[in-house]
Amino acid sequence: MLITLGIRNIAPSAEDPRHDVYIAQLDPDAARPFCLGQSIRGGHAERGGSIHLALDELEAWPGDWRQHLRHAGCAWAIAPIEAALRSGELQSALDALVAGAEQRRGDAS
Repeated sequence: MLITLGIRNIAPSAEDPRHDVYIAQLDPDAARPFCLGQSIRGGHAERGGSIHLALDELEAWPGDWRQHLRHAGCAWAIAPIEAALRSGELQSALDALVAGAEQRRGDAS
């Protein structure tokens, strides 16, 4: 099950004047738990896409995952992921990310 860490429209941008939406999601039970997506223009035949990445794939991804999280409005998620990259302890990062997403969802209610 995907848990949304952040989603935000950064338009107007170089990609589109009205719709350039970044999303960061987490599937804590998946082998590749980090889902990073972008929707450009919206609607049918839109541009963009998403990718699922494992912890050890984040740094090699040609995009900048940290900037992607900032664009998605969840810069708070960078620190636990960086800690997991240093320690190799994915589960503690997943726990922190799930708790952070739940807290922010509760704050938004």
